[in-house]
Amino acid sequence: RVGLSEQTKWIVGIDGGGTKSLACLLNENGDLLGRMQCAATNYQPQNIDAIVDEIKEAVAHLCRQAGHPDRKPDIVVACLSGLGREDARQHVQNVLDAADIGGKIITDSDAMAALYGAFSGRPGIIVIAGTGSIAFAKSAAGEILRCGGWGYLLGDEGSGFDIARRAITAALKQWDGRGPTTSLRARLEAHFDVDSIEQAVTVIYGQYATRGALAQCAPLVFQEAENSDEIALEIVTDAAEALAELALVLWHKIDSDGRTPVALLGKLFHNALLHANVVAQLNAQATQLQIVRPDFPADIGAALLGLNRTLSPQAEKNLKNQLPGM
Repeated sequence: RVGLSEQTKWIVGIDGGGTKSLACLLNENGDLLGRMQCAATNYQPQNIDAIVDEIKEAVAHLCRQAGHPDRKPDIVVACLSGLGREDARQHVQNVLDAADIGGKIITDSDAMAALYGAFSGRPGIIVIAGTGSIAFAKSAAGEILRCGGWGYLLGDEGSGFDIARRAITAALKQWDGRGPTTSLRARLEAHFDVDSIEQAVTVIYGQYATRGALAQCAPLVFQEAENSDEIALEIVTDAAEALAELALVLWHKIDSDGRTPVALLGKLFHNALLHANVVAQLNAQATQLQIVRPDFPADIGAALLGLNRTLSPQAEKNLKNQLPGM
């Protein structure tokens, strides 16, 4: 197999999420030697032992896939959700160092893996919209900048949680007599299985108290917007403006002279209406921004972060050919 020389460095990249993780093994030439899905590895201090066990097993499995079960990778890059703070990154690095799973351990956030994967380690801007929202940029000088992502109490504008909360508020305002009629009310009453929207409040506080659970209502808002409900359309338009603003702020900060690629990542952008609205906002305000599909998924991005250099055009092409759907 290509790249199995003992003289060729091996790099494991891990994209650790709250429901699942993806891990890959590359060599320094960019050849894909192994790839797998494993359990959640999002960082919570009380779960650190389970996280380490999962990563150890993933690394061992990847080495078996590559045909060298006794070899350890030269670099392991663990990019996990929840590692936005330095103290959290250091905690995970310390325990992975002690676990002796590879030569060098690098820890960072899952967003950093997405940023490196989107542009193969080159400069660009990513906007991530799921339950929450955040944007990151890498400048031509290699500086990493962020915008947003301050959580549901302090920010996350344009996120799934934000869209769902605004929709429920609009339906309750209609019931109060403080807001206009909206088809969102009937959709939400059906969703929460109540006769009238005010009865949903008890259900929401009891069964939908987590951000992720409430964010699942966002698709209902998209559907009513596509059915031309004015309130739903206003919520989606406002969300698009907020998400576009994240990219625009970072674009001004990185002071790019030429065209800057922007990748829109996260489940919310699977909705064509929101995606089109964000693209329209960006095109109207900054013709130098170029909306692109990400080059690679985040686990590959984590490995590229560990490689600490860009691949040759031919190596990038070869790697894409080894990945389904790229």
